[in-house]
Amino acid sequence: MRMWYGIDREYSPVHGLMTLFVESNNPDIDTVIQVLSELNVDIECIYFGAGEVDITNWEFIDSLYKLSDTFKVVVESFKLVPQYATQYFDAVILRLPVSCASKNTYIKYRSNMTVGIMKASEFKCNSLFDLQDGQYSCDIEVYNEGEK
Repeated sequence: MRMWYGIDREYSPVHGLMTLFVESNNPDIDTVIQVLSELNVDIECIYFGAGEVDITNWEFIDSLYKLSDTFKVVVESFKLVPQYATQYFDAVILRLPVSCASKNTYIKYRSNMTVGIMKASEFKCNSLFDLQDGQYSCDIEVYNEGEK
């Protein structure tokens, strides 16, 4: 598990908030809380799935109550987040592999009750020029146990 903090620069629902990014496929909430208690930074959001690491063990969900009253909680995943887990997050971000998008490419969203289409070129985008190993150059690493 690795953690760093910085302002959320991507255009997510927590854009602009001071965020603790958690990169782990098996997050440990107690370790997250320990790191938060040692930081002298006003963290507003906890972001799971940082560094484009997918969560494979969702058992940490049962401990999110320790964070959700104080922080906004976000998860990013390439895989669908289990339905029971979505209620614990302020936002769920699904990564879509769209490497061949052009000006006439559209993204389609469909649920049981609604459908929506958006032009891929209308997405708010952030440059990746200073992104390295999942972190932007202005982010500050605060924990690294060497395993994602």
